[in-house]
Amino acid sequence: MQQDPRKASKKAQRERWHRAAVTVLAASRRDAEIGQEALAGRLGWSRSKVAKIEAGERRIELPDFILIARALDIDPETLFRRVLRW
Repeated sequence: MQQDPRKASKKAQRERWHRAAVTVLAASRRDAEIGQEALAGRLGWSRSKVAKIEAGERRIELPDFILIARALDIDPETLFRRVLRW
């Protein structure tokens, strides 16, 4: 059975957004010279959760994206704009 092309396109768009989001988040963390352990501490998360998000093994939801941006002292809107330009 073939998949509906529109659904496949939406899935591909979600995958591209997710890849862009985790790439930008990880790069922003490194640019801020904050380790995964330190970021996890700021968020009250485990380091493995941060690592899985950055590796793309765990989905990043918008509320968590905002929390991470704030933990990095970056305006969430600014960070989101970086994702859109990626």
